[in-house]
Amino acid sequence: MIYDVKISARTKEDLRVAVERYYIIEVNGSKEVNAKAISRALQDGDIDLVKVIRKTRMAF
Repeated sequence: MIYDVKISARTKEDLRVAVERYYIIEVNGSKEVNAKAISRALQDGDIDLVKVIRKTRMAF
């Protein structure tokens, strides 16, 4: 299954600065979506305190 995920996070330099990012994630089950989105966001680098705002299953 493929999901479109929107996350909100804070930058490591200044925790008052919020950023939003979007990811397209492929997972086996819906329970894996949040964990995979958070791990992908943390791998991007300069962000911390990640929260999943929206996840939408994409149909192809």
